[in-house]
Amino acid sequence: MAFCRRVVVAGLWGMLLVVMMTGQVLAREEGFPPADSRAPSATTPDVGFFKKIYHAAKGLMWSSSATTTSPGAPMSAPTHRRSPAARTQDPIRFLKATRHQEALRINYSLSVLNEDLSIATEPEVYEEGSVIRVEARVRADLVLLPKLFIDKCYATNTPHLSRSGWAYIIVDNQGCLYARDLDASWFRKEDSAIVFTLRVPPFVLASDTGEIYIHCLVTAWSDKLPTTSSKKTCSFDSVSSRWKNVDEPSKTSVCDCCDSHCPVEFHHLAKVKAFPGEGRLSSEVVGPLAVRKEEVPWFEGQCHTMKKLLLVSVAFVSSCILAALFVGALLALATATFRYSRTSKGHRLLKDRPKQPYHAELQVVAEARAISEEIDKESTLDYCKLKSDTPEKE
Repeated sequence: MAFCRRVVVAGLWGMLLVVMMTGQVLAREEGFPPADSRAPSATTPDVGFFKKIYHAAKGLMWSSSATTTSPGAPMSAPTHRRSPAARTQDPIRFLKATRHQEALRINYSLSVLNEDLSIATEPEVYEEGSVIRVEARVRADLVLLPKLFIDKCYATNTPHLSRSGWAYIIVDNQGCLYARDLDASWFRKEDSAIVFTLRVPPFVLASDTGEIYIHCLVTAWSDKLPTTSSKKTCSFDSVSSRWKNVDEPSKTSVCDCCDSHCPVEFHHLAKVKAFPGEGRLSSEVVGPLAVRKEEVPWFEGQCHTMKKLLLVSVAFVSSCILAALFVGALLALATATFRYSRTSKGHRLLKDRPKQPYHAELQVVAEARAISEEIDKESTLDYCKLKSDTPEKE
């Protein structure tokens, strides 16, 4: 019994020794971390027992030959095998770095400028009708020569264009500058930046103060590409009543579509991108810009108040006079109608009165009296005539 017990204990110790050697071999050959780390080791249940024995035997057979070198062979640097997870992490890290570098090659920005065309560092409160200057700029590596274009621009009251209650069009139709009623204009700097100016619309404020945001879709193309109807910088000339091309004044035909719809055109050189992100639209927002209604001096304000009061008084008096005339006309019409109805009723009563027996006698007497009066008149006339004729005969 004691002998069997010793055999079992020796077997257990041997198995434990094999397991420990297997863990060391796997850690050395497969690049696993030590046993105290969080990564799974050869002693975990993830590795089968027969696999442990196989790797242990393989390590015992090849460890001496792998670590020894021939006398004439040069010493080489130790090599470290990487785990599959480590090998798959490098391409991902490389792709992320590549994308990050491509994103950093070109960058857009919108800035508010002062009167001297310097970038405004402090917020300013704009009144209705005051001028706002906005600069669109593209920054890129020195090897790149991008040319900036503004595709669309809108003024809204929220930082999100989809949630805005209203939107005022500044630039649209792939580079056509509108907002003529706001004296909008733009020009290009030497470094390809575009500066456009416009006045604060007087109808954007529902109260005395408010905020506006300017949303723009910008893009950049190679400066070697000519301007087309899909990438242009056009403004309306009020003197000639025509659209003009700011970049190429001699090529105004690309701006003729600003009054209708500009189609998308692709140049044959644009098939090969001059730089990453060429022709890709980028959404930029600047704001909030604090705006308020124009302040009116107190005397002008009082004058405006008196004018309003006078106009209200005149309107009220005129309304009262018109109402009195209307009521008087109605009363006169009602009175005339009432009198006419009474008169017509009286005539109708006299006409419809029944005849009495004495009416005939009265009528006979009246006729006889009238006849006698006529006879008396005729006799009087004859007597006067005879009297006047008698002296003539003498």
